[in-house]
Amino acid sequence: MFTRFAFILVAAVGVLIALQQKLKPAPVPRDYIRGRNNTILYITSEHPGHSNVHAATAQSLLQNNPDIEIHFASFPKLAKTVSRVSTFAKQHQPRAKDIIFHPLNGTSFHEAFDFYDHLTPDEDGKIGAIQPPGVEGIKALAKDIQIFIAPWHQETHLAHFRQVTELIEQVDPAVVCLDTMFAPAIEATRALNRQHAFITPNILVDNFLDRQPWLGMLWKYPA
Repeated sequence: MFTRFAFILVAAVGVLIALQQKLKPAPVPRDYIRGRNNTILYITSEHPGHSNVHAATAQSLLQNNPDIEIHFASFPKLAKTVSRVSTFAKQHQPRAKDIIFHPLNGTSFHEAFDFYDHLTPDEDGKIGAIQPPGVEGIKALAKDIQIFIAPWHQETHLAHFRQVTELIEQVDPAVVCLDTMFAPAIEATRALNRQHAFITPNILVDNFLDRQPWLGMLWKYPA
């Protein structure tokens, strides 16, 4: 009985929020800073689940637009992968430029995540943010959501923010391609008011949970 009442309450709140959002005026578009033409800066974590889609799009861009200058910022483990992507692209398009790799210092996303030993593994022995629908799923996700979003301690998070800020100002790209799980890079890019895009292997609903109608993030997409 309580669970059914909770879902009805959540749905009612969702309706009120949805109606309120429709009454709000549309936000004024931001006038982003335009960097150097034909220059792209990729910033991503080194884990294949994060970086493969960035590497693939970089390769495609080079092969189809050889005049583009691509910079790739990540942790040192990804340097060899970026080098192979650059070489492969030039094999198919000799006029393509080499990708310029910028190694990031400090702790990566997954290295920082591994520091948390209090997280409860699932039945497969893995720790994940995906939880079943319902109140219990929301409770389990809410307990550790901050760690899933940004696992770094304050000092490391700020160091990454400053490092990315300096790199963006140095490269001056026309667009910054971001990893949705690399919070310091996202914050630095937005703080500099730079034109940017997100590249992700996930479906759209995973990235826009807060914008689902009828407060769907609480009852339909709790992951």
